[in-house]
Amino acid sequence: MDAAQNQGFIDLYGYHAASLAWCFVGWTNAGQLPGQHQVDALMQSVDLVCVPSIWWENSPVVIQEALRNRVPIVCSNIGGMAGKVRDGMDGVHFVAANAHSLAQTVARLAADADRIDAQKPLHARRLTESSWQMDRDK
Repeated sequence: MDAAQNQGFIDLYGYHAASLAWCFVGWTNAGQLPGQHQVDALMQSVDLVCVPSIWWENSPVVIQEALRNRVPIVCSNIGGMAGKVRDGMDGVHFVAANAHSLAQTVARLAADADRIDAQKPLHARRLTESSWQMDRDK
């Protein structure tokens, strides 16, 4: 994140949010998708994964990847996102399509590193790996 982006986070989310490890991801490399090791490395380099979708997603892969890597998730409170992420256990929900709710949620987590650690999915890696294994065996 460059200095301007960092200042933008401070302006939007408060000082504490700028201290988190942030990474905006959009795979636009001419159709090349990252390998699983690249996804895992990226997931393990951030403090939170944010899924601010306003669409009623069924089962976003990014959530499964975050769970697999024990990264807390901040997601909209609708659809499969709210179903996959147990609020207060694997991450936290915020009101969909509400930037203020998202900003408050991120700021609250950023202000207390212990709160982020408390949101790390404890059993998620085992659950998602067994689920993915079943999918591969079909």
